[in-house]
Amino acid sequence: MGNGLKITLVVLLSIITIGLIGLLSVMLVRGEKFEFVFTTSAKLIEEKTIEDIKDININVNYVDIEINESDDEVINVKIYSDNASSHSIKDGETLDVELKEKSKFISLFSRGPKIVITVPKYYDKKVNVKGDVLDVRGTGCENLILYTDFSTGDVKVEEMNIANIKLSTGDVKLEKVNDLVVSHSTGDIKVREVNKSINIKSNVGDIKIENLNIEEDGLIKLSTGDVKISKVNSIYVDAKTDVGDIRIQGTDRKSDIVLTITNHIGDVKVG
Repeated sequence: MGNGLKITLVVLLSIITIGLIGLLSVMLVRGEKFEFVFTTSAKLIEEKTIEDIKDININVNYVDIEINESDDEVINVKIYSDNASSHSIKDGETLDVELKEKSKFISLFSRGPKIVITVPKYYDKKVNVKGDVLDVRGTGCENLILYTDFSTGDVKVEEMNIANIKLSTGDVKLEKVNDLVVSHSTGDIKVREVNKSINIKSNVGDIKIENLNIEEDGLIKLSTGDVKISKVNSIYVDAKTDVGDIRIQGTDRKSDIVLTITNHIGDVKVG
C-alpha cells in the first residue's frame, strides 16, 4: 500500500470518526436516544396500494423517504423498520403516512428505516414531508409537487414540477424543476435545470445551477458561499457581494426579467 493511499484512508477514517462524534454529541445534548444496529435491511412492516390519486402527507422521525415513478396506475406505499414505535397508512381525502422510530439508530450495513412510495408517471399532486428526516430521494416524477419541512437531511430528486424545500442542515440536489423555492441554513444547493421561477435563501453553502431559464423575477440570497450559474436565458442579473468577486456574462440589461443575487462573503459567477 502506497503512502498516498495510506494518507487518503487515514483522512477518510478521520472524517467519518469526527462526523459520528459530532452526530452523537448533538443527539446527547438534545437528550435523544440512539443505538447501533447491525443489520442488512429493515423489514417490511406495512404496505398499502391506493387506486385514487391524491395528495400525500408524510410525517416521520429519523427515516429515509424514497419517491419513485412507476408504470402502474396506482400509488403504492411501503414502510420498512425494525424499531418503530408507531406507523400507519391512512387513506382519506389525503393519503397520510406516518413512521415514528423509538430511537435514532445508526445502521452500519444499511440505510435503516424508510418509506418507499411509487406513483404513476402522470402524478401531479402534492407530497408534503415533515418531521425529522434523514434523506428524501426521488426518481422520475416530473409532474410532482414536493414540499419539505425538516431539520437535518439531504434532498436528492431527479425531476419535479414544483419544489418548495425548507431545510436547516443538509444538501439539496435536483436535476430538473420548474418552480424552485428553497429556505435553507447550511449545506450546498446544486440544480441542473430550472425552467420557470427561482427563490433561494441560504445562510452557508455553495449554490450551483447549470441552466437557469426563468419567466419572472428571481432571487438568490446567500450569506457565506459561492454562487455559480453556468447559463441563463435572456434576463438581467443584478448581483452584489460584500466580500468576493463578481463576474457576469451573457445577460441582457434591457430585459424585464431580473435575477437579484446578494451575497455577504463569497464569489458570484454567472455565464
